[in-house]
Amino acid sequence: MSGLSLQGCTPPKPVRLGAPIEGYSHTSAAINRFSVNGGGGPNLAPYGYGGGQMCCASLPVKWHPGLTVVVEWEKDPSP
Repeated sequence: MSGLSLQGCTPPKPVRLGAPIEGYSHTSAAINRFSVNGGGGPNLAPYGYGGGQMCCASLPVKWHPGLTVVVEWEKDPSP
């Protein structure tokens, strides 16, 4: 009987997961900040990369057609 009652305590499977992100700058300007689906990364030097794999971009557990992400960045205004 106790085995049946514990089954109701299993946490639900996640709908979204955190995926590590890393930034690369392919320009002569520094990138002050960037984000993928709101998950941010550190500043980047010109033609540089960094932050290791920062946590996290929020992505659905299962891929589906038409899946998109929002990528935002701020370029250094005075390179």
